[in-house]
Amino acid sequence: MDCTLPEIAKIVGMRESAVKNRLYRSLEKLRKELKEWGDITIMSIQDFISIVNKGDGEGTHQRLNKVHHDLFVELGNHVERVSSKYHHDPLRKVIIEIYPDLPTFHRAVGEADAPNWFMGTYEGNILKIVSPLNPGPEHTYQSILKSTVHLFK
Repeated sequence: MDCTLPEIAKIVGMRESAVKNRLYRSLEKLRKELKEWGDITIMSIQDFISIVNKGDGEGTHQRLNKVHHDLFVELGNHVERVSSKYHHDPLRKVIIEIYPDLPTFHRAVGEADAPNWFMGTYEGNILKIVSPLNPGPEHTYQSILKSTVHLFK
């Protein structure tokens, strides 16, 4: 039912200014709650994904935090769509292991002679990737992030 502010004021027995005030306060409260709900959605992604660095001197703490943040953002942008499309509902936490470089990643997955384009694998609940900070000759920082979403599928 579409009503004007004067009509609403008459229905509820209040001044028009009071109705307008309450309407705008309610809208602001709704905006705030929706934003908080969005933040909770991001937190829920972090609740079912853990990131583990498998190298020592891979980079500064700040650079690694950026990688973690960027991975969560990239996954967060796609997880809901991926989960509903593929009916993927993890029963346990997904662990993302980040290896410092291609040779280390290839050895860790038992493929020491793998081609340079091979940068990730997903078995059970463990997703293993080469670090976006050192992606090798075939990939970039962004392509590793995007490939991680594809591996998650």
